[in-house]
Amino acid sequence: METELITKNLSLRFLFQEDSSILKEVDKRNSQHLSIGISGSFLSRFPKMYSIDMNECILQNCKYEKYEDKLEKFLNRPLFTLKEAENQGIPRWSIIYLTKNGILEKICSGVYRSPTYEPKVDFDWENLAFTAASIPEGVICLISALFYYELTDQIMREAWIAIPNQRRSPKRPNAHIVRMRNTDLGKETLTMGEYTVHIFDREQTIVDAFRYLSKEIALKALRQYFTLADIKPDSKKLIEYANILRVNIKPYILSYTT
Repeated sequence: METELITKNLSLRFLFQEDSSILKEVDKRNSQHLSIGISGSFLSRFPKMYSIDMNECILQNCKYEKYEDKLEKFLNRPLFTLKEAENQGIPRWSIIYLTKNGILEKICSGVYRSPTYEPKVDFDWENLAFTAASIPEGVICLISALFYYELTDQIMREAWIAIPNQRRSPKRPNAHIVRMRNTDLGKETLTMGEYTVHIFDREQTIVDAFRYLSKEIALKALRQYFTLADIKPDSKKLIEYANILRVNIKPYILSYTT
């Protein structure tokens, strides 16, 4: 197996055994001490870092190697955050270095994954699932939730995600972040492909539609809720949520239940 490193004044060709333990051949133009990434049984996931003394051709493990096992468990995941990596003892500079060298892919601010990772979620839901999973305490809401429940004819152009009111709004591509005071009310867990995310239930989503969206969208969602054959309406829960959130939609509910 051959690995080639070319710099401004240096061209090196290294042949390694499969376990990357023996340096067989070195072609050099200059003699110097440097660090490089090499191939081995782990190359496809995370190259080991070695220090090579070109005068003696000595192969030594560098400090990067100790993070291999810690990083390995993140590479099979659809995403991981910089904070999660740091909590596992992987320093920030290491993640930045690996991203710069193409070993990791930075998807958005503070969120990473392996560049070879293939999403398993349906393409139509990939952006929504990723965005919701990448935001701590994020909950799918409003247009995105209505679209998921088939309660609107609106096109979901962005991922609508609710976060607690006291949290700072994260930056995500193609996302609409909404800060809400109560993000625990009506929150459910949902599996979308390999992602585990949170979403407001139908009743909470409808009440929120009256709070944050146009009256036309909210009334259409309420009508769909009571007319779709595969939904068992829960008017008591609707009224309970509306009372908690101080939204007067009882007259609209009664028009479908009396």
